[in-house]
Parts: sequence; C-alpha cells; structure tokens
Amino acid sequence: MSVREEDGQDAGCGRRMDGKCIRSPRATAQSRQLNPLRLTGKRRCLRLAGWILLFLLLPGQALAVPPTSDEPVQLLKQADALKTSNPAEFDATMQRLVSEPAKLSSEQKLYLRYLQGFRLGYGGEYAAAIQSLNEVARQSTNPVLRFRAGVTVVNLLEIGTRYEQAFSRLNDLLEQLPQVTDKDARKQVMAIASQLYGEVGQYDLSTTYADRMLKEQPTGANVCRAGMLILQSLYKRGEMLPTNPRFQMGIEACVAAKEPIFTNSVRSFVADFYLQQGRPEAAIDLLQQKHAEVAATHY
Repeated sequence: MSVREEDGQDAGCGRRMDGKCIRSPRATAQSRQLNPLRLTGKRRCLRLAGWILLFLLLPGQALAVPPTSDEPVQLLKQADALKTSNPAEFDATMQRLVSEPAKLSSEQKLYLRYLQGFRLGYGGEYAAAIQSLNEVARQSTNPVLRFRAGVTVVNLLEIGTRYEQAFSRLNDLLEQLPQVTDKDARKQVMAIASQLYGEVGQYDLSTTYADRMLKEQPTGANVCRAGMLILQSLYKRGEMLPTNPRFQMGIEACVAAKEPIFTNSVRSFVADFYLQQGRPEAAIDLLQQKHAEVAATHY
C-alpha cells in the first residue's frame, strides 16, 4: 500500500500545477497493463516514447558529494556524465568504483548505488532497479540525489505500465518541486509528468508540463527533448499531423543536439502516420534509411 493510500488520498490522482487533483481512472490504468512487445500499429509506435523517456532523466550535471579523495569524486562524476554518451566507458568506470568500495564515503556509496540503479534499468531489470533507487531515496542526505532517484523510479513504473503507483510517486515529487532549485532535476520531473499524463490521455496537462520543461532551458538538447514530448502529445490527440513543418523542425533540433534516440522517436510518428494512411512502403523506406543510426545507439 502506498503512502497516499494509507493517508486516504487517491493513489490514481494526478497533481496539476495549480495544486488541484485530477484522477487517472483506475479502469484506464488497468486497461493499460499491456506488454509493449505485443502492441501493434499506432499504440506500439507511441510506446517508444515511454521506453526512451529513461534517457530524458539521465543527462545532467554530476552531483556534488563530500569527497574522501579526488579520485572517487572524479570517477563518480565521470560515470554520471557517460551514462548515455559512452556505455562502454561507463561500464568500465563503474567497475573501478565497485572494485574499491573502501575509498567511498557513505554518501558516495549511495551515489554509486544510484548509478547502479540506472544501469539495472537500462538493462531491463526494472524490479531490481526500483529496489536500488528506493533505497537511495530513503537513505541519502543529498536532496538532489533523493529527488533524482525518485523521478527515475516513476519513469520505471511508467515503463512497466504501473500507472497508479507512478502517479502516487509523481504527486509527491511535484509537491516538492517548488523547493527544488537544481534545473536538471526540475526538467526531469517535468518530462516524466508530461509522459505520464499523456499515457492516460490527459494531453493538455502533458503539453503543459512539456512547455514548462522547455521554459526551464529553451536552448540546446532540452529543445529537442521537450519538443519531442510536445509533438508526441499533439500527435496522440490528433491535433497535429506529422506533415506539419513542426515535426521536421523537431527532427532538425534533435539532429543538431546530437540526440539520435529522440530524433528517431519523432521520425517514428511520421512512419506511423504513413502506416495509418495505407503507405507501408513509405514507412519502411523511412525506417530503413535510419536503421544504422538507430542500431549505433545500442538501444
């Protein structure tokens, strides 16, 4: 039982920015307990954004942790920075950290545990990842680390279609948001809020949080990431078709930001549109053109 169920609040209630509660219907959540591998057509295409949202939660500045020596601090920062850009180097750095735990302070060990939780989630071991991240959120004295761990848990619950639990945890994080000053952490929770509201059909709120995420940093890679969420919401509610120039602008923004996963997520909306229009050859041609680019991400 979640904290919100214990204190009488509705675990399926989504928190608006004005503090009001919008409930995600239990029947809606239950109807979405689906295996993403069995989805077809438009629903399968759009689930891609949920799977790649893990990447929205990762980039950011390395956390400040009390040093015991310069080497562990630098290795932790290095591993944090390499999570998505260089998985092989990330694994090598993590191996060095794990092999010498005596060099780490208690808070550094929790930072390492956070990175291990990411590593488990990246590898598809969601239950183990959630357990590890929950322990970090409970034990760390670093508020930013606790917050980042909590946001990543919400993301993993969303990927596993455990929507009611995800909303319960998300509400707690949104209530903390006014006290959070770290821009990366703020962008991360807005990203998962946008995705989660979109998953239950609350597209206005989904777009609102994506817009708010964009305003936090209207430059660089954040334009690509927030833009992908906005386009996803507009497409899912049928308000904008991929023939709109904004989709090409979204692709170009992600190409410029060197974000191939997000670039091809937007392209997946275009491919899905071709399928809906009875043009499978066009969809296949688009996807085949970018197959090597997608394969290079190892995702």
